[in-house]
Amino acid sequence: MSLHSGVSKLSIAKNFQTKLAPSFNIELRYGFIRFNEEIDAPGRVYMANEYIYLQSNSSGLKPKSWEFKGIPTDAWRFGFAFRNGYGFVIGKNQYLTFDHTGALNWSRIDVEWPSLIERDQKKLNIFDETFRFGTEFESGISYSITNFMQASIAYNHSVVMHGINLLQVALSSTLELSIQRTIDYLAYEYIWQNPNETPYANFIAKSLVSYLIYELRRYNQNWPFKSKEPLSYDSFYFGVTFVF
Repeated sequence: MSLHSGVSKLSIAKNFQTKLAPSFNIELRYGFIRFNEEIDAPGRVYMANEYIYLQSNSSGLKPKSWEFKGIPTDAWRFGFAFRNGYGFVIGKNQYLTFDHTGALNWSRIDVEWPSLIERDQKKLNIFDETFRFGTEFESGISYSITNFMQASIAYNHSVVMHGINLLQVALSSTLELSIQRTIDYLAYEYIWQNPNETPYANFIAKSLVSYLIYELRRYNQNWPFKSKEPLSYDSFYFGVTFVF
């Protein structure tokens, strides 16, 4: 079980001038996590984690003394995710891991003020007070404080889509997933040859692939297909995980 908190920057990439206020979030995750030290690299570990999550993401989740410009929003999000990566054994049941996450989610967003720009308001109306499908990736570092508690930091990019074109979503996701699984396979094959570099290389490669793909999705939600621009959340998280 994990509890995460952070801050998000909201944006729509194309022809959108209205400033959206940053939002603050609290997220609860529950799932299964496995650490496998039985790989051909002593002192190294493979981590895999499947989980479901529920998130509250609101411009109002902050002290009243913090003031920001822009239209405030309030949102709920839920979804399911897969996280994995390699790392280092630092003690009995204690690890330093470098991980990557992919997720599918659904969001309900309330835009609390109208935009003064008519074109921007039409775009905001697409997302306002409706459930929308989306995807996200996250790259982070986790460190075991004790053998049952971990602390983590992460960058997350989530896109909330206009609508669902199932074929385009499936093909776009399959392209990203195929590249990610290829990187996983190469890491598994070569960690015994390069035990010091592989955890870092795997993390950097997977993070870079997702970062580039999501920057392209910022403008076309189902890249490589020409499609609508989504509402993007760029977030930084701090979290604590309890392992039972």
